[in-house]
Amino acid sequence: MVTLYFVLAIVLSYIPASAENTTVSEGITQIVYIQSEDAHLDIVLPIALVDTALKAKLNVPDFTKYIAFGWGNKEFYFNVPQWKDLSVGLACRALFMQLEAAQHVVYSACSQENWTAVQVHPQQLKALNNFIANSFELDAGKLKPCLCPGYRKNDCFYDAKGKYSCINTCNVWVNDAMKAASIPTAKWSPFHFGVLQHLQ
Repeated sequence: MVTLYFVLAIVLSYIPASAENTTVSEGITQIVYIQSEDAHLDIVLPIALVDTALKAKLNVPDFTKYIAFGWGNKEFYFNVPQWKDLSVGLACRALFMQLEAAQHVVYSACSQENWTAVQVHPQQLKALNNFIANSFELDAGKLKPCLCPGYRKNDCFYDAKGKYSCINTCNVWVNDAMKAASIPTAKWSPFHFGVLQHLQ
C-alpha cells in the first residue's frame, strides 16, 4: 500500500494539472512567491497584494513587506520544529489518520533565497487570495488563533479548514491553490518538488 502511494505520488507529480475555471485576464502581472523550506511549501504574497479583507483580520506588524501562508498539520507545526523531532507515532498518524489543520502566517521584512517567483495576472491573484482566505476557520467573522502562539515574534497560527492526511498534505494545499489560480502545477503531489518543477 505504501509503495503504491509513492508510485502514484511520483507519477502524478509529473503530470500537469488541467486549468481551473479562472480567467487569465490581460493586465499588469504581479510577482508572488512559493517558499520551499525542507520538504514544506508556503505561499508568499507581497503585503500590497494581500486581499484587503484578509489583511484587516491579521495583526500585521509595521515592518511587514511579505506575508507567507502555510497550511499544515497542527501536530507537526507544534511538536516537530525540526525533522529530527518527528516521532514514529506522529508519522503513522499523519499517514493513516485525518488530523486537525492549522494555517501558519509569517511576516517578513525582506525576500529570501528559498523563494520561487511566480508571475500572476490580476484574476489569478484574486483566485489565489480567495483560496488562501477560504482556508481559515472563522468565528463570528474573525480568524481563530491556535493555542500555540508561534515560533517567533513574526509569526502566528490560526485554525484552518480541512483535515491533514497523506492524501491532503501541506504541499497538496499549495498545489490546489495553484490549480485554483490556473498557475502551472502538478495533477496531484504531496511532495514539494512536484509543485516546484512546474513553476521553473
